[in-house]
Formats: sequence, C-alpha cells, structure tokens
Amino acid sequence: MKKKRKILIVDDTEINVELLGDILREYRYDIVTASDGMEALAMVDIHKPDLILLDVSMPRMDGLEVCERLKKNPLTACIPIVMVTALQDLAIKMKALDAGAEDFLSKPFNKVELRARVQSLLHQTELYEILQQRDEELRQVTESLSRLKHSLVHQVYSRLSVISSAVDDAFAVSGESEGMEKNLDTVEQEVEALGNTVSTMLFSPSPFLAAHKFHREEFSFRDMLREQIHNFRKLLKPREKLEEQIPPALPLLLADKELLNLVVTNFLHNAFVHSKKNEREIKVSAMLDLKGGIQVTVVDNGAGISVEEKESLFEKIEYVGKIPVRHDIRGGLALSKRIIEMHNGKIWVESSYGKGAAFSFSIPLK
Repeated sequence: MKKKRKILIVDDTEINVELLGDILREYRYDIVTASDGMEALAMVDIHKPDLILLDVSMPRMDGLEVCERLKKNPLTACIPIVMVTALQDLAIKMKALDAGAEDFLSKPFNKVELRARVQSLLHQTELYEILQQRDEELRQVTESLSRLKHSLVHQVYSRLSVISSAVDDAFAVSGESEGMEKNLDTVEQEVEALGNTVSTMLFSPSPFLAAHKFHREEFSFRDMLREQIHNFRKLLKPREKLEEQIPPALPLLLADKELLNLVVTNFLHNAFVHSKKNEREIKVSAMLDLKGGIQVTVVDNGAGISVEEKESLFEKIEYVGKIPVRHDIRGGLALSKRIIEMHNGKIWVESSYGKGAAFSFSIPLK
C-alpha cells in the first residue's frame, strides 16, 4: 500500500493556510499547519513532513531563516521546501535558492500549478527513499558477503597450513627418491602460491574493516584466547609445543569480539608458520598491563626478524616479484594494527634475527 504523504503548510495568514489545505486534501494528503517560523520548526520535529509549503514573510522568524535552518540540519535537509510568496522580487528568490529551497509558488495560488509542483517534489522524495532503501540493502549484502568470504578464506588458509606441514613430513621420509622429492617440491610451491593469494584476500585491511560494523560487547577474553589455542594445538606434531600462561581471573573485556578474535588468530598463525618446522615451540601469555588493560604476547622460535623488516612490518604492502621471507604475516599484521588502534591499544614486536620473535598487543578493558 502506497504511503500517504504529509505536507506542512506554514503561513501567518489563516485564509492562505485554509485555502492550501483544502486544495491538497482533495488529493488525499495529510495536512499539518504552523503560523510562524518558530512553530514551523517545532512541527517539523513532531510530524516529520514529506514536503513543506513555506511563506517568506512571517513574524518571529521569516521563511528564509526557517529554510536555512532546516537545510543545515542533516535530519531535515532532504525535506523539499516550496517557498510561497506574493513578492516578485528576484533578489528574494535568489536568497531562497541560496537557503536551499527547491521551488517557488506565487500568490494568488493556481490549483493546477500547485498540484503539479507538489506531485513533482513528492515523486523525487519517493525516488530518494527508494535509493536509500536499496543502498541499505546493498550495504547489508556487502557486509554479509565480506564476512562469508573472510570465514571461507580463513578456513582455506588453516587447511593450507596443515598441508604445508604434511609436505614437510613427506620430505623428511622421502629418502633417496628423486622423483618423490621433485613432486613434493612442486606441491610445496603451489601451496605457497595459493597461500599468497588467500593471504591477500584474508588480510586486506580496508575492504574488510569498511564492511565490518564495529560493535563492542562484554565477553571473556580468556575463554576466547584459550579456545583459539586449543584449535591451533591440533595442527602441532606430538613433539612440538604450544605453552600458555593465562591467569584464571582475567576481567571481562568490552570490545569487538569478532575483530579481536581475528587478531589472536593472526598472531597464532604467524607463530605457527614461522617457528622451526617439526620443532615448533610457541608460548602464549596474557596478563594485566600497568594501565589495567590486557596484554597478549605470542612468542615463536623461528628465524626472527631483521631490523630492516621490523621497520615496515605493520605496514600494508603489495607483493611484486619475489615474496619477502615473512610475506604472509604482513597483511595480517597491518589488519591487526588497524583493529588494535580502533580499540585505542598498541601493537609491537621484539625480535633479533635468528632468535625468534615476540609479537604483543595491549588494549584497555573498556
């Protein structure tokens, strides 16, 4: 059923208000009225009209000032305004246009002209509302697709880590079989190439954060962290270690749970990928920092990071040509940095080349 449109008539002359009201009611519009500028502003707040017929010359506040105020307010700027005047002064009309008026109506009123202008402006309002609705629907679909893409890609990325680890094991037992080693080498190259592609999709900060609706909620960060650690333990071989030092009474955290879960995933995945293959030793700790926030540190026993790499480690980079040694963590760290900064926290790394790396972040509790 088509929405019944509401029109606000603003004029200090009662007979003009009655005349305009009678004409417009014939076309089944809802009519509300005001007799001066101050009352008009109040009626707009109460009734939220679809169109305003606004007299220029009125006591207390004239139509030009009313128009200007309404157009400066984001909540009312889209309401079309028709200035009603008996004046033929071009300067007045120019001031009305400058104030934001969409059209003019001259006194005495012409019924056909009045109806045509009202219908035209209300049709524009309908089109604008349809565009707003479509825009919101598109935003919701885009957000849903982004989350779905991120979830699927993350699952693929985790599986690639398992495949890569299995290839390492196969290399270890392939012995003198030259053909086997050649095939495994091809598999390893293809897994790495696919990993690079998936990494770029997964860790690109701008599209993901643009689609994500930031939402703070109170939750147990300790439970979330331990669940992630439990999931990553499944990727380890029996002789590899993933130690945790998490106090039993961490306070609840008010933050975006989905985004922080992603940061923890990035940290653990980076440690898994860059620790010594078949000899992984990863340590995860959480504690209250000096400012009363939560600090998390993930330590690996990998090759470490050079001074040159540390300087650009948290920056988003584009991959051209040869992939850097720690290529697959950079996008993830760029995204993680953005997320931590959204929570008014900080992120950093401590490492010496050849001695592993310790990635940390801290965020306030609220």
